[in-house]
Amino acid sequence: MTIKRGVSLYSYQDEYVRGILDLEGCIAAAAAQGAFWHRNLAEQMMPGYPFPGAPDLPNSFYEQWHDLMSQYGTTPTVHDMFLDTKRYTSRPLNHDEMVESLQRDIRHTAKLGAQGIRVIVNTPPEVVEAAAPYARDHGVWMGIEIHSPFLIRRRVDSPTPRRRQSRRYGHCRMCPRPRHLRPPTSPRSR
Repeated sequence: MTIKRGVSLYSYQDEYVRGILDLEGCIAAAAAQGAFWHRNLAEQMMPGYPFPGAPDLPNSFYEQWHDLMSQYGTTPTVHDMFLDTKRYTSRPLNHDEMVESLQRDIRHTAKLGAQGIRVIVNTPPEVVEAAAPYARDHGVWMGIEIHSPFLIRRRVDSPTPRRRQSRRYGHCRMCPRPRHLRPPTSPRSR
């Protein structure tokens, strides 16, 4: 098996925010480093990425996106989704709005040509479960992010709804960050 280099376009966030690189510049920089597989963040780097209830990005965006992938020989692997549960100052998003937001991200992932979506850790399990058939129908797997302060033993080792989703739909996964895989420090080693 050949190891392939990839990068999260989030690695270029400083250059992007400062206007040094645009989306194409980030892709070109990654390719120049030999990182031909990437994870992307639409809310940060794809101008016009819609709020829930707004129309999806136009097809012209996805045509341009696929042209960039061909030009630089790159492949999108995962889309990072974020769930802006506090979008409104008067109330949090309700269940249906959260499901619609996740479904929009699933459509976006499929249109990008990526196979997976990293679901942010604060997404309620019921929302992921409601969107799981939609993800299956679009050929997208969902990876639940394991992120501080949530411990992997709390999220994965217990019979949570996310474990049931994984068994029921077969395309829900966990996306742990490496530091969360370390065993807990014992009192004697401190």
